Amino acid sequence: MRQGATADKTEELGQHTESARRMRREYKQDKAASQEHDSDLAVIVMDFSQNLTIPSVTSTPSQWYFCSLLAVNVFGIFYENEGTQTNYVYDEFTSGKGSDQINSMLQHFIRTVLVPAGKKHLMVYADNCSGQNKNNHVIKFFLAQVQRGTFERVDYKFFVKGHTKNSCDRGFGHIRKHISRSDCWTMDHVISAVKDAAASNRTVHISRGNDFFKSYKPLLQELYKTLAGVQQYQIFSMIMEKPGVVLCKKGPDDAPVEKDLRRIVDGVLTENEKVVRMMDHFLEDLPVRPKNAEKIAEFYKNIRPYVPDEY
Repeated sequence: MRQGATADKTEELGQHTESARRMRREYKQDKAASQEHDSDLAVIVMDFSQNLTIPSVTSTPSQWYFCSLLAVNVFGIFYENEGTQTNYVYDEFTSGKGSDQINSMLQHFIRTVLVPAGKKHLMVYADNCSGQNKNNHVIKFFLAQVQRGTFERVDYKFFVKGHTKNSCDRGFGHIRKHISRSDCWTMDHVISAVKDAAASNRTVHISRGNDFFKSYKPLLQELYKTLAGVQQYQIFSMIMEKPGVVLCKKGPDDAPVEKDLRRIVDGVLTENEKVVRMMDHFLEDLPVRPKNAEKIAEFYKNIRPYVPDEY
């Protein structure tokens, strides 16, 4: 019995390793394709970094090890075509790490980088974190981008769990290394440190109280049905020829399964014009996070005494 169980585990490990190898091969091929002259393909990798903190100083007071510091979120989008990384930086009082935040940052990158470059085929790589990236709302966001005509095709691909090291990680490593050598007492200090960590970095600071983050969930839920069994697939493709349809694959070499997510209202499937109208005219700001009075009081009591007066 024990030998049989061991054999099963060995076979399972072999399959897992082979799946990871296939996705890595796919990733390398896509990166190479993005470098072709006059290609309309854009390849990006997106990920959240480990949280930074404020304050972050080279000689940390021992009392801080027992305190909760202000967390700073960093969401990176690495643009393989140009070898540059855009880092979106905002603190925990500004917003969280949900699909609305991811979609808002993706929309900014698409609008400011990809559309001006004339890209029509978007390839997106992400890690296999089901709580953040791999969920229905991000998939539906890409589906809407195709159905509204921003792209002719979007491929959303996931690295295999345990094998998720990617181009963003390199950029995050530079940031952590640079910040570990700096004294960052304020958000402005952190923004400067992130910006200076690498020459190829582009930094977007999302401050509290602005209208950067949008509420995509209600619109996407009205336009599209939930994609069932999302966790079993590694690749999701959306093409202009099949509006509202997601082609789901368990791996690069597997046959796609078609999932039509368009809702039927009064006997009519979700039309392209409706997607354009709702995304352009009915997208609302994401509600501002309420202030955490308890944590602010804790900052003033435990952290403020160690901060230089000028800050």
